Amino acid sequence: MQNVPKLRVDQWMSIVLLLAVFLVVPVYLTSAEEPSEHSSVQPLPPTLPLIQHVTLPLFVEDVATPSAVPADFSPAALTADSAYVMDRQSGSVLFQKNADQAHYPASTAKMMTALVVRQLYPLDKVLTVGEEAFATGSTVHFHVGEQITVHELLKALLIPSGNDAAFVFANNHPQGYEGFVHDMNQKAAELHLTKTIFKNPSGLDDQTQLTTARDLAILANELMKDPILREVVGTRQTTIHDVTGQYAHQLNTTQELLGVVDGVVGVKTGTTEFAGENLITEIDRNGHQVIVVVLGSKSRFTETTWLINWLFAHYQWETIQ
Repeated sequence: MQNVPKLRVDQWMSIVLLLAVFLVVPVYLTSAEEPSEHSSVQPLPPTLPLIQHVTLPLFVEDVATPSAVPADFSPAALTADSAYVMDRQSGSVLFQKNADQAHYPASTAKMMTALVVRQLYPLDKVLTVGEEAFATGSTVHFHVGEQITVHELLKALLIPSGNDAAFVFANNHPQGYEGFVHDMNQKAAELHLTKTIFKNPSGLDDQTQLTTARDLAILANELMKDPILREVVGTRQTTIHDVTGQYAHQLNTTQELLGVVDGVVGVKTGTTEFAGENLITEIDRNGHQVIVVVLGSKSRFTETTWLINWLFAHYQWETIQ
């Protein structure tokens, strides 16, 4: 019998290292890619890219504190495609940029939805949720068969910008969905919104659903005349319930300047892929009411805040005898 050659120390170390690799790597892959039902680790969907750390640009959606106006700020340099500032009492135009340029409204269209609702339904009317419970985008997550009053649905429509609430209103119209959209356009004609066309009550992108900064300022002005709607868009947080009390829905405003920038009392946000960042704001300060519209902004809350502060620093209201 031949003698088995003895292994050197370095050869023994190589064998141990190889065994360690084979034992450890399979366990690591299994735990990372196939977590057990008790694991807190969840696999990434295959279609989503990994998020990398990036340096944030100048414009950041963060309004924890009101943004001071930069020393070199000029309204003409806004990233917004369109902007419009209107004094409510006089109707005077205080600033405009591409005020009549066609733009997708996104969820700012829900202001018109709310106005149509106010002339169509009593606040205490109960509507039933059907297929609207499966709406996508910004929703309140209603349940099929849930019964809820018009007043509560208006809160769901305007505070968190619920698409499902918009469709509940439209589908319960006496002439159905198309009848509701018809009423939206009829109301637009009454308000002389000559460059506005509505195709749906939620504001989802449609190539023929268009508006302008000027028209949206007029629309917002009309909405804020209604004390019920004015109260709703001025609400930061609330909870709504169905008529049985079985379901409760926590609502948080999408108007991030509300309660942060002095004097902001509403009104409506809107964001879609093609619209970009839209924001309509009413500011009540020093006894003056001003509506500010920015459409297609890269940072709507920051730019609106700068525009508001710039406005009150450069304009003076005088009473003419």
